[in-house]
Amino acid sequence: MSSLEEWLSTGDLRSDGAANEVAALVLQNPDMIDDLIDVLRAADNHVRGHAADALEKVARSSPKSLLVHIDKVITLVLHDEIAMVRWHLAMILGYFSFDNTQIDKITRTLIRLLNDKSVFVRSWSIVSLCIIARKYPQRCNEILSEVVKLKHNKSIAIRTKVRQAVELLTDSGRPFPKGWDKSNCL
Repeated sequence: MSSLEEWLSTGDLRSDGAANEVAALVLQNPDMIDDLIDVLRAADNHVRGHAADALEKVARSSPKSLLVHIDKVITLVLHDEIAMVRWHLAMILGYFSFDNTQIDKITRTLIRLLNDKSVFVRSWSIVSLCIIARKYPQRCNEILSEVVKLKHNKSIAIRTKVRQAVELLTDSGRPFPKGWDKSNCL
């Protein structure tokens, strides 16, 4: 067990564990990003959840440092069984929107995640898609048509998020709701 994995083993999936401390450590020591990425493959579910939380916090401040791992992030977001891992990685994909060479792959992945079984994953995928639509207005209609498909979702939270997203996507002057852009990437 690596030292990061050991730190991230405290708590359970209802807590952040030591994700804040690990994120701060990795931000101070960027050479540890690969170690944190490796922890996302840990056997322990809550370790992976905390690692994804820490990685998302690193990505808020330093998304460019993680872009080399985009293929790993996409593989994990599509296949990890733990919703906490998937929703944090869906958030990171929105932070990667600065790179127009990867935007097709990112957008396709987030659109797939709109069908995820987790409300949180669907919700953060909507947010990340809205970030992309704001940065790439030519993608707005495509994203809007995908998000609107969820307007009758059984989850009240998703229906509310869709309503907010539609308002945002149809009014380019509308500010993002508080808490949607945690990285200030817009």
